[in-house]
Parts: sequence; C-alpha cells; structure tokens
Amino acid sequence: MFWLAEPLLRSIQKYRISISKETNIDKLFAFLNRQPKYVLWALAAAMLIVLGIADLVTGERIAMSLLYLIPVAFAAWGIGRNSGLIFSIASA
Repeated sequence: MFWLAEPLLRSIQKYRISISKETNIDKLFAFLNRQPKYVLWALAAAMLIVLGIADLVTGERIAMSLLYLIPVAFAAWGIGRNSGLIFSIASA
C-alpha cells in the first residue's frame, strides 16, 4: 500500500507543500484559550441572554431549543463541567 502514497509524498517534499496550515477557527480557539475564565463566563452569559431574548421575541413561531446548546457547550468546554451544568440549568 505504500507504493500508492509514495508519489504524493515525493510531490509534498519536492514542492514543500504545507499540510498544517492554521485556519481561522484554529486562531479563534487559540485566542479563546488565552482568555481568563471570567471573560469566557461573560461571553457565555451574553450568548445565553441574547438567545433568551430572541426566543422570547419569536415566541412559538421559531423553535430555538437546539440553539441553547451553543452557550452550554461553550461554557462546559471553556470554563469547566460545573459551569456547563450551571448554564444548562439556566437555559432550561
């Protein structure tokens, strides 16, 4: 099976193609990882408040229940499990 990948490896080495290019989402994650916990807490709370207001304004016409996962996942990923639990209770 190596004989199939050999021409590709030669072309990568010949033209020095960079495989590990940093994308914008990688830059965003690196930026968020450098932020203190209280900044991430404020961002998650702001997302939850804006989503709650949008849910209140739209009423039953648009179901936004799945969108509540975004601030909950953000809080659980960036701050910790307990914060994710707090935000999930607040969004219920």
